[in-house]
Amino acid sequence: MFGAVIAGVLVIAGAVWAFGGGDSTAAPVTATSTFVPTAFELRGTLSLNDGVTSVTSSGECAGYRGYDDIYEGSQVTVYDAAGKAVGLGRLYNAQYSAGSCVFEFTVGNVPLGDEIYQVEVSHRGKVSYKVEDAKSGRVSLSLGR
Repeated sequence: MFGAVIAGVLVIAGAVWAFGGGDSTAAPVTATSTFVPTAFELRGTLSLNDGVTSVTSSGECAGYRGYDDIYEGSQVTVYDAAGKAVGLGRLYNAQYSAGSCVFEFTVGNVPLGDEIYQVEVSHRGKVSYKVEDAKSGRVSLSLGR
């Protein structure tokens, strides 16, 4: 039995050596690829200006007087340069400050590849931004007077 175990070990060792396991001069394998992002997260704000906002006693705010489609949860759509919708998000974190209701929004996984992106809140029309601004969170929209 002991002889069979030694014979098996020798066969395995021979196979490893024969198929390159015994070659200590082989070049080490190194990773040379670099991660290249294919998408980004677009962040921004929407200010709904005084005169078209309603504020509760707890400080929550939303639009009214023709702007009642603007509230936490309203849809934000991002379009590529050709006008194709490439991302969806929602308004959130509404804060009343200095006469305006300011919302934040985030749209994740916006595909890279265009120099211009368009952003639309609800049905209020598209506003264009350069890719550098879209990628760095410098998207700032405004409605009302």
